[in-house]
Amino acid sequence: MQRGEVWKGEIINLRKDGSSYWEALTVSPNKNEDGLITHRVYMKEDISLRKELEQDIARIKMGPPSDFGNFFNAVIDQAAFDNVRKFIDYANAASDAASLDHQRAGQTVALKAIEAYEGLALAQAYERVMKAAVASAEGHVGQAQSMVDNEMATEADLLQAKVYLSGLQQRFIEVQNMVAVAGQYIKLLTAVDTDLPLAVARDLEVEPVTPPPAQFDPAGSRSRADIAARRKQADAAGKMVGVARGAMLPHVNLGVQKDYYSQDKIFGNDADSWTLGVYATWDVFKGLQNISALKKARAQERAARYMADFETRQAGVQATEAWLNLAAAHDKVAVAREAVTSAREGLRIVTNQYREGLVSMVDLLDTQAAANMAEGNLVQALHDYQVGLARLEYMAAVPVGADVLDRRDSNANPEQDR
Repeated sequence: MQRGEVWKGEIINLRKDGSSYWEALTVSPNKNEDGLITHRVYMKEDISLRKELEQDIARIKMGPPSDFGNFFNAVIDQAAFDNVRKFIDYANAASDAASLDHQRAGQTVALKAIEAYEGLALAQAYERVMKAAVASAEGHVGQAQSMVDNEMATEADLLQAKVYLSGLQQRFIEVQNMVAVAGQYIKLLTAVDTDLPLAVARDLEVEPVTPPPAQFDPAGSRSRADIAARRKQADAAGKMVGVARGAMLPHVNLGVQKDYYSQDKIFGNDADSWTLGVYATWDVFKGLQNISALKKARAQERAARYMADFETRQAGVQATEAWLNLAAAHDKVAVAREAVTSAREGLRIVTNQYREGLVSMVDLLDTQAAANMAEGNLVQALHDYQVGLARLEYMAAVPVGADVLDRRDSNANPEQDR
């Protein structure tokens, strides 16, 4: 077994009540892709009745003690047709399905890690937006104070500016807390405790965004590990149909018997005889039970194949949805950048108009709030785009995101990345 080979033998085992019985044991190793043994499959069969029959036959052949000094026979019995091979095939298919599910679980963990990282990057970007908004609001308070001192504005304008600044400061504190919490979750996920920056600061003005493919074929999703696992599970269910069908057929066995006996010597061998035989066994009294087991196995196979087909089609829909979401996120980034440009220009104009007394503080603060919202929308759109890349690769089982990321990084600023 240490060499990875199948071992067969007969042993004496104990029942739960403490009584012993003979058992035929087959141990088959299961290996992973690297050829290492991950676990073993034990196939057991109670052969106590066969052992008792062999002992009875031996006693019958021995005859009176006066006839022979000894009588000994060696029997080798091997099933030539049984369900052991089908059980092994079932176990191998089930093992392959489990390995594929484990692979998919690793891919899911990787996706969650990317989403956590992008969540931290989103929080940090919001922090920078809020910091700039607080600085701008502080400028509005200073401007209002100056105009009140010069009797160019009322005290109400100054109070409105201070209230607006207070709201932004409170929001800024909340965002800073979000960044700290997100950083702790990144450390938990990566098991790395460091004070170094955990996400690269992005320049929202020049962050490159590559459009997704204009045409998308969801067929690649069929090669996903979880879809392959469903097909393997359906194959395993098919193997169990063979097991149930085999239980209804006669079991063909090969037997070899070698006799040693002597009239005078205890260990003598006056005659040398051997027998080679083929015999069949058939459990005729288990007909209804076997038929029921066969119907159940067929129903389970149909259900497994239906589930594999459904999840294959569902994977195609998921991949298409991820592609559409990525395309929408790309378009939202372009729209959000135009909105930021317009909002900043509008804020500049209204700020100058307020200094000249042409607009009220309410107009200025409304324009500032619109600019803050435009900045926040751009941050969210860039986050959705980055996460969309990872989800498309995860759902489509093709390195679409990696290809786009490689081309994106080649156009990025290396000094900024460092």
